[in-house]
Amino acid sequence: MNRWALYSSANICFALIVIVGGVLSEGAGGVHPLYLVALFSLCSSPALAMRAWNDRFGLLALFSFTYFMFFGVLDFVMLLTGTGAPEAGDDAIISADEWVILIGGLVAFIGYHIACRLAQPSATGEMRAKDWPEHSLILGGALLWIVSTYVTWQLRVHVLVDTTASTTARGFSSMTPLQLNATLIASYLQPMGVMILAYAYCLYRRRYLLIALLAAIAVEMVFGLVSDSKGQVLIGVILVVLSKILVDGKLPKAWLGLTLAIIIVVFPILQANRIAMGLRGTGHEQAAEDIGTTLSRALSTSEDLSAGRFHAESFIQRTSMKGMVRMIVSRTGDTVAFQNGHTLEPLLTAYIPRIIWPDRPDVQTGQLVNKEFHVSEQADTNISPSHLGELYWNFGWGGVLLGMSLIGALLGIIAARCDLTRSITLTRVLVLILTIKLLILGFESVINIQYSIWMRTMLAVGLLHVVFARRLSAPRANSTVAVVPDPPCTSPAMGPRYPNLLT
Repeated sequence: MNRWALYSSANICFALIVIVGGVLSEGAGGVHPLYLVALFSLCSSPALAMRAWNDRFGLLALFSFTYFMFFGVLDFVMLLTGTGAPEAGDDAIISADEWVILIGGLVAFIGYHIACRLAQPSATGEMRAKDWPEHSLILGGALLWIVSTYVTWQLRVHVLVDTTASTTARGFSSMTPLQLNATLIASYLQPMGVMILAYAYCLYRRRYLLIALLAAIAVEMVFGLVSDSKGQVLIGVILVVLSKILVDGKLPKAWLGLTLAIIIVVFPILQANRIAMGLRGTGHEQAAEDIGTTLSRALSTSEDLSAGRFHAESFIQRTSMKGMVRMIVSRTGDTVAFQNGHTLEPLLTAYIPRIIWPDRPDVQTGQLVNKEFHVSEQADTNISPSHLGELYWNFGWGGVLLGMSLIGALLGIIAARCDLTRSITLTRVLVLILTIKLLILGFESVINIQYSIWMRTMLAVGLLHVVFARRLSAPRANSTVAVVPDPPCTSPAMGPRYPNLLT
């Protein structure tokens, strides 16, 4: 089917579902159908340009998917079920915060397409592509994951014994600057071990690598359970899925099914585990001492959640950031002052280690959001504003227009320079996955944290590339890309180029 026809059909179907669902459920407070249709139309537009899941528009497709998850899925569910937040509604067809979301997404898409077109690499650069040898992938990936996981476990379980800001401050202050920097570097590199092993498995299909990956995923899940981190639980399987999509250029159905099963089955248990640890005052170190008891308590609390004795946010509720953008847009410039770039200042010193500047200025944006907007009574609670909300909080509409354009342009440059349909290398895969993890999936978080970590990990990827990468004899292209053979070097007048010397 023609791409325009497919795109139009999908949007018409979605609009009909919104209309019929809204009528049958008699609508939902705070949900505007026209906004949902416009957002879906914007977020489905990458289908018009994308030819493979790992081409230069694949990054835009993933950004579009997460953008709709953050700002549209909860409204869609509330519309179909007839639930909602009447106090959030207004008489406008599209509210002010929804205009911010729509226009912010639109300028990001425009910036992406412009930068992607201007940053096309040359064919000569593809022929100079370098990649890691197989033994370096396996040994380096395994060693990196083991060492970084051990160091990160020591940090999150035995130093940061809970998630409060006071404990975090005490834990970091107990370390020397050298220890602190080494530990932070290890935490930045920790996911890269799984990425390297997943990349090696996608290329060489060694059975022992599959076993190693499954073991690493299991360890990550235990790590997330005792450290009360949903992201840590899911990170292993998500990284494998992303690696397979990028290397194979197609959706790995089995791995996607495993990821969905983990979200459906494990997410409620993780919610229950957070409640159980809070009720009993259990810290990370105590949870790690008896993992069996920790899991048993989480399962017991999960049953209480199912019975309605406790309430916890669903995965969709937890993912949605629209309410946060609504709060920021409605109150900034009225009861809350603009930040004028204050929360973005740490980006200027992202490459200066604390061993050189121990008192390097920092801004706890999450706590500042909580303090300024009075979200929680606990002062050390971190509230994520989302990158879109933070841009508006700093500069209003100017921040949204310029900031989202730059975000889109950055993603477009990365996508063009790391187009895997031209050549597949570990460095390109690492750059893309880290960008997806930190800048796209991390779009819900704080700008200075996510971009600082991204900048530092890009430096680490560059150093690893210099040390381990070797020149490829020929570019490793994706199997989904059609290869057109060179025309034969003959003509009727000239005869064959290489005559048969035996005749």
